Amino acid sequence: MNRLFRSRLLLVTLIALLTVSIVPLVFIGVFGLNSYETRAQEIINTSSTLLDEASLERMESLGANTAAQVGSFLRQRDFDILQFADLPRTEEAYLAFAQSHQDEFWSVDGFTNEELRVSLGLYKELAFIGVDGQEILKLENDCFPYPIDCQYVSVAEADLNNVSDPRNTTYQTETYFEMAQTLDQGDIFVGRPIGRYVPISTSFKGAQFLAGERYQGIIRFLTPVYEDDERIGYVMLALDHTHILNFIEHLDPTSARPLPAVDSRTDNIVYIIGANGDAIAHVQHENIAGVDSSGEPVAPFTADNRFGGPGNFNEMGFLSPVFPNLMEQSLNRSQGTIGQFEIQSGNDVLERSLTYSVIPYFTGDNYSTNRGFGLVIVSTDYNARSVETDVLATQLQNDLDELLGNLGGLLSILIAGVAIAAILFAQGVVAPVRAITQYARKVETQGGLAEDEIEALKSRRGGGEVNDLARTFGTMAETVKKREAEISQLLSQSDEALKERIKDLNALEEVGQQLTSTLNLDTVLDLTTKALLEQTGAESVQILVYPEENVEDEPLLRQAGKTISKSETTGTFIVPLTVGKNEIGQFTLTAAQHEFVESERVLARQLADWVSVAVNNARLFEFTQKQQAELELRNQEVVEANRLKSEFLATMSHELRTPLNAIIGFVGIIMMSGDLNERNTFLAKRARTNSKRLLELINDILDISRIEAGRFKLFPTEVKIKNLVIRVEDQVEVLAEEKDLTLDIHVAQDIPESIMIDEDGITKVLTNLMSNAVKFTEEGSIALNISRQDDELLIDVADTGIGIPAHMQEVIFESFRQVDGSATRVYGGSGLGLSIVKHICDAMHGTITLDSTLGEGTTFHVRLPLELVPEKE
Repeated sequence: MNRLFRSRLLLVTLIALLTVSIVPLVFIGVFGLNSYETRAQEIINTSSTLLDEASLERMESLGANTAAQVGSFLRQRDFDILQFADLPRTEEAYLAFAQSHQDEFWSVDGFTNEELRVSLGLYKELAFIGVDGQEILKLENDCFPYPIDCQYVSVAEADLNNVSDPRNTTYQTETYFEMAQTLDQGDIFVGRPIGRYVPISTSFKGAQFLAGERYQGIIRFLTPVYEDDERIGYVMLALDHTHILNFIEHLDPTSARPLPAVDSRTDNIVYIIGANGDAIAHVQHENIAGVDSSGEPVAPFTADNRFGGPGNFNEMGFLSPVFPNLMEQSLNRSQGTIGQFEIQSGNDVLERSLTYSVIPYFTGDNYSTNRGFGLVIVSTDYNARSVETDVLATQLQNDLDELLGNLGGLLSILIAGVAIAAILFAQGVVAPVRAITQYARKVETQGGLAEDEIEALKSRRGGGEVNDLARTFGTMAETVKKREAEISQLLSQSDEALKERIKDLNALEEVGQQLTSTLNLDTVLDLTTKALLEQTGAESVQILVYPEENVEDEPLLRQAGKTISKSETTGTFIVPLTVGKNEIGQFTLTAAQHEFVESERVLARQLADWVSVAVNNARLFEFTQKQQAELELRNQEVVEANRLKSEFLATMSHELRTPLNAIIGFVGIIMMSGDLNERNTFLAKRARTNSKRLLELINDILDISRIEAGRFKLFPTEVKIKNLVIRVEDQVEVLAEEKDLTLDIHVAQDIPESIMIDEDGITKVLTNLMSNAVKFTEEGSIALNISRQDDELLIDVADTGIGIPAHMQEVIFESFRQVDGSATRVYGGSGLGLSIVKHICDAMHGTITLDSTLGEGTTFHVRLPLELVPEKE
């Protein structure tokens, strides 16, 4: 009975001890775990907010930098087209220009996956086009395979087209020639990107499908070409669209560096939307807007057509209302962020984030809105922005799991220890457990224990489970405190590093925008020296800009910061300034206190790239201004010289006519006297004939000089057209009879008896055309046909003479121009007759044209109004 009682007492003691020991430990675990989880959640939430903000700022910076680079690249093309217009129109000059304008970009071999750095000409086509739209000289960049192996070839004359008809353009529907005709001197037309649409089944998709078909498109640049103040044609450069793709095709917003090929399946991509909403650059080439085989634009995919066509933000509201709203928003704000929105993708709803930046390029009517060339879109998975936070949460959960495992082991040890302790010292359990419970409550309410309390728990002496529990709890409290300190320090360092990096990027972006938006070289150098001193930690900055080729100026030197001797220098970093393959200068950064770290070197190199572009732009702008000033001065000199020439000719022609008329009269009197022998009579006739010929020449010069000097006036009077024709016939008939030519003159019955017209002007038109016809016809006939059509008088003069070559038909109406202009020409004359006729027709608001076949004859067609309204004084 006594033994049984003792056994029951031991059992009750054991149960009591276990109950008293386990309950406080459970409280310790619950309260400790609750405190740990609360603190961990606070850390995760704070980290998530900071990292999300940094992610959006990184996206905004990436988009803004890319937009600035694209805008700068396109503005450089404006300088190219103006420079191209000044080149000699020869195949050699065009080829040299094309070969000097190359650029490199990343590519990947679709079969071997080998990363390639490829050099490709900036321009796919280079051409000079006549004022009528006929291509006169053209080069094409022929690639096989595209864009790896390319060379410029000249287009054969037989393959040159007249692009005034859109059907003769590369894409069958282009109207760039029509737009070019509206340009003034120095204006530039820039077309929208155009190319063949690439179907989704075969298109290139970055790393997802490297062997796919790449989008091949162009952007056309045109400007008129003038010679002697007269438009003689247009030059055209077709920019290879691959160079636009190169700005975004290798950018992944989640990667710290450009990738040779972005994997489009991640959906973390950068792309460009045009000013009209079309996708014009995308890693998935089926999304880029293009035309079909007939030149018509391929319709974008819509709610009714989800399985084909490119993307257009104005048509994609069925996926998310953010897209059309963003297009409206971009007209008022050049940069923006949409932190979180949803896209309907099949049966799934995806959460996305994006930023946009307007590309600052506004040349020509196509890019005249606040959207400029378009928008750079940086798009990511919204949930992917918090990857770092997820990693931190996982680490904290792993620590919690480890803590629970330790607690489970501790409970096992405790139960065994309490069983032994219950047998030996049942009464020694309550006080230590109560102390540990107090420590657990302190952990709960105050977040942890003091150093001396942890040390007291860890150094507790004595055996048994309660003392082991105290020491283990002390070790656990110390571990939690260390982990909390480490996490807090990590978050503090990350927060400071992120803020410092964002601050540097924002400052650098602002400097980049200022550099690429100014054309003043002094401003560029001042901004650069200031930025280098502030951003890189350099104590002394020296910028050296070499003079341009063939210019004997001294190099441009700019220094800032304090003077550092060679003995004090500990760090020096030199960065070259390059444009293409040419070095135009260098930065020299010096510090007496430290070596330059990689982040400072990266900032210096980035500034060097921007400064190189800015210096080149400033030089081009200065060169253009000097050329424009010189051209304006020369133009004024030419105008003044032409005016003085016209006044001189008008005055001298008038002064020469008076003595010539006297000579002709005196020779006539001498011939009528009858006192001359046969020889003298012949010489007198020769003198009178040559004097009359000289008088006609002087009259022509007087007429053309009066016209050019602006003194030519019309005096409409009532003219009987049939009487006028009889007078002209009498003058020409003698000349025709001398060459045995048939003269056929016909006046239609419906011609009014008299018309209101300038009699002297219409007489000169008929006389010059008929005399010209007789002069250049050796056999056959001369025909004059006068008719009417509605309110117009139609005059047609036809001959069976030598005809006019096709290449001379455009210039035959110019002053002093003849088909045969050599000193040994067969036919005489000044070359002024047709020019006078042309000016008279223009003054009468009429026209003159011709049809001619070499060796068969020529027909001139004159169209004049039946009633000429007198000019107001």
